[in-house]
Amino acid sequence: AGLQAVRDARYPDYSIIQLTDGNAPPFFIDGQIDGGASLMAINEEKLRVIAAIQPQKILMTWMAYGKNSTNDLQKELAVLHDSIARLRAVSPNSEIIVVGQFPHWSVSLAKNLMDYLAQNNHFPRHMRQGLDARYQQWDEYFRSHLDQPHTRYLSAQQVLCEPSGCLTSVDGSVAGLTAVDWGHLTKAGSIYLAEQLAPRIFE
Repeated sequence: AGLQAVRDARYPDYSIIQLTDGNAPPFFIDGQIDGGASLMAINEEKLRVIAAIQPQKILMTWMAYGKNSTNDLQKELAVLHDSIARLRAVSPNSEIIVVGQFPHWSVSLAKNLMDYLAQNNHFPRHMRQGLDARYQQWDEYFRSHLDQPHTRYLSAQQVLCEPSGCLTSVDGSVAGLTAVDWGHLTKAGSIYLAEQLAPRIFE
C-alpha cells in the first residue's frame, strides 16, 4: 500500500509488480510456504518471472524467525547472498534493494498499547513496551554486513524506531497505528515507511 501511494503521488512513471506468498522469504532453501507448496519451487518460479520482466529495481524483505527463516544471523546472510547471486544471474542490470526487519511486538502492538495506557495517562508516539529487541539486532547486523555492488540495504528500524522505542501511530490516533498485529504494517504504517524511504527507492 505504501509503495503504491507514493508511486501514484510522486513517481507515476513506475510500474510495480508484487511477487509474494505467505511465509515465503526470498531464499532458495528447503521449506514449505503457506498452503504446502515448496519454498524452493515457488522462488524458482519468481526467478523466471524476473528473468522475463528484467525490472529496473527489485525490493526484497522477509521476517526473521519466521517459518522458513534459518534463525541464525550468519546463515541468513549467506542464503541472502545466494539469492542475490541468483537474481543477478537472470537480471544482471537490476538494482537490488533489501528492506530490513520491521519492529516486532509481543502479541500485538494494540495489546501493548492498552497495557501501557493502563499505567500511563498519555499516548506514546514511540514505545519500547513489548518490543522484541532481536529484530533490531538483525537490522544492525545486516546493515553492517550486507555489502555488495548494486545492492542497497534500507533500514526500516532506523525510520520507525528511536532510542525511546518504535513508532506506535503515525498521527497519535488509533486509526494511525503502524502495525495490525505483532509486525505486519497497517496501510498508514506502510505509507509512512514508504514516504521516508521513497528517495532511496524510486530515485
